[in-house]
Amino acid sequence: MFFAIIYRIFKIAKNVDNKIFYLFSTGIALMLIFSFLINSFGISGLIPIKGIAVPMLSYGGSSLLATSFAIGLVLSISRCAKKESLESKTKEESFE
Repeated sequence: MFFAIIYRIFKIAKNVDNKIFYLFSTGIALMLIFSFLINSFGISGLIPIKGIAVPMLSYGGSSLLATSFAIGLVLSISRCAKKESLESKTKEESFE
């Protein structure tokens, strides 16, 4: 499930025309990947445990709230991008 969310965030970032939205979505995906990798490497003993919360798995309200808020913003960007693409398609069709 976690990798499906990451894949979807990267897919949203790819479909966005606005460069700021692209960078924001990519940053959220990389933030989630980085925290997941730090925890998995710490558990396996490759690096010392840092105390970073695992996104959507660790017990704690602030981490879960921040992750949910970030994913909600990415979904809002996706909705905005869909709306802009539909508006541009209808404008192109009206000119033809």
